Amino acid sequence: MIRDDIDELVELLDVQVIAYDPHYASELIDYCEEKHPDILLVEFSQSAAHFEKPIDDFEAAIKEGHLKHDNNGCMNWQVGHANVKTTPRGYRILVKPDGRNDIKKIDAIVASIMSHWASNNHVKRVLDYYENNPLEVI
Repeated sequence: MIRDDIDELVELLDVQVIAYDPHYASELIDYCEEKHPDILLVEFSQSAAHFEKPIDDFEAAIKEGHLKHDNNGCMNWQVGHANVKTTPRGYRILVKPDGRNDIKKIDAIVASIMSHWASNNHVKRVLDYYENNPLEVI
């Protein structure tokens, strides 16, 4: 069950923020607010206008080597289905190759983009000492 998965991940990891699509998540968000009040819950609309910058930032992080993935088979399968479509207004959004009812899922890559965006925009970073200071060799 999704609630059990969230509880387990909160125990294992330093979960600080959860991005969610408000369209389908009301019960789950109510649960998280009650069970995990210290976690910031951030709406992430699935609109094309909202996806544009997160897609750009995600692509840039991959190209710059800041994001890597562990060759997960499910992620590989879904990334292979994801297409970037430009809307008539010029926004880019991820879509399935054959439309909404296609069995070729893209949820993993969408969730990755959402979590990357939430992490970059809503988590206070604690910088490593060596990000601000030169490496000293003795």
